[in-house]
Amino acid sequence: TPAQDNVFAPPGGSTNTIPLAYVVNPVLDYPVRLGEARPGPNYPCNSNAPSGTPPPFSLASTGDPLTTPAATAPIDLTPAASYSCKFQIGAFNAGEISWDNATKVLAVNGLVYLDHNATVSQAATYVGKAFLYLTGTFAMTSNGLKLCAVVTSGNCDVNKWEPNDQALIIVANGEYSGSAAETALMGTIAIALKGQVQYQGGLVSRRSILTETNTIAQGPMVSVDGVVVAGQSNNLSFPPLEFLPGGGEFQDPPPAKLLAVRDYEG
Repeated sequence: TPAQDNVFAPPGGSTNTIPLAYVVNPVLDYPVRLGEARPGPNYPCNSNAPSGTPPPFSLASTGDPLTTPAATAPIDLTPAASYSCKFQIGAFNAGEISWDNATKVLAVNGLVYLDHNATVSQAATYVGKAFLYLTGTFAMTSNGLKLCAVVTSGNCDVNKWEPNDQALIIVANGEYSGSAAETALMGTIAIALKGQVQYQGGLVSRRSILTETNTIAQGPMVSVDGVVVAGQSNNLSFPPLEFLPGGGEFQDPPPAKLLAVRDYEG
């Protein structure tokens, strides 16, 4: 197909698939991440300067990755008031999630764990590199919402994004209330980007990930046990991620093995 479609197939429609035996799924070990996250339920903010009310880090559902948080309003990562939450060891900033409402910038760092559902309510940019673990869902469903590392002319700019300097990887495990058609197609959905929204970063879940046709998502999307529905507006080409922030789940790739010849001509 044309290169601009970001979809490639060899002549004749055949495919060079990797046997499943050689594919290693990531392991999303929530109990371990619960113990490691700073900030998180075990290690909440210890520096709230300058001010504000950060997201609650108490255990809403005992930190059990198989238990969806109670049906309460999701935590808004970009509310109308600024907040700051850092976990510091001496002068070292070991982890952070902070929001500046004046500049519309979300600062993230390290491994952050929230035993809640989460969303954003304002178009924003973010700085830093972090994994954000949610026992619940992550959803962006209002037109105009954006969460980008780099913005050009009001849109996430994949060409100027350097994920080794700025990357937010959201890991979610809840049960999003999708439509009957969505759940019939995808099963249990944990991450939903719907409508004219934009997200730049990584999305990871044991369950399914939904992005609609008008949604723009730039970055890797990984579902361990479900499916990923990528809307037609997605840019499935993105810069390489050459780092793993604290709590990264991805194991080293398996040893290289020479497979039998599958397609040849002549």
